Amino acid sequence: MKKDKYDKIIKKVKKFAKNTPPEQLWNLDYVLIIIIYHKIKAYRKCKYGGYPSELTPKKWKKTLKRMERGFKAMAKGENWNTIEEYHEMNKSYKKTLKLFSKWLPALWT
Repeated sequence: MKKDKYDKIIKKVKKFAKNTPPEQLWNLDYVLIIIIYHKIKAYRKCKYGGYPSELTPKKWKKTLKRMERGFKAMAKGENWNTIEEYHEMNKSYKKTLKLFSKWLPALWT
């Protein structure tokens, strides 16, 4: 992608982010989860993405798939009926967020 085109896209994203409607802030956690889910899903399917030097391409795809599944589950807002189910769901969310925070710097193409 040409630098000029990239700069224009970044400028639009920043403008959009600064002009966030208040209703998008009411459930900011959910809004971010949806965005991250769809971006990881698209990134995983990207043909020219890189991968961290600590992982093989196959392990990187598997890691991305785990993150994708985790954010998808978070977006669905899994139901729970007992406190044990709630704790299990919360543990799963924490694993996803830990994985995401670990590999966030590696999400580049």
